[in-house]
Amino acid sequence: MFAILAFSKAELWTISLVGVFFVLFPLLAHGLIGFGAGVAFGEKGENRREDGNWRRPKSQD
Repeated sequence: MFAILAFSKAELWTISLVGVFFVLFPLLAHGLIGFGAGVAFGEKGENRREDGNWRRPKSQD
């Protein structure tokens, strides 16, 4: 059912480092960038509402 794999210590370190640097760090960075963008858009909306300038201008058709 389960295959027993024998890895040397160097292979385990390589797999671990690949997991950390190519999976974990990019996910963390992506999440932090998304969170920062969300906060920035929220701030922008709050600032526009405080200015009373949050509605779309009427079109000049």
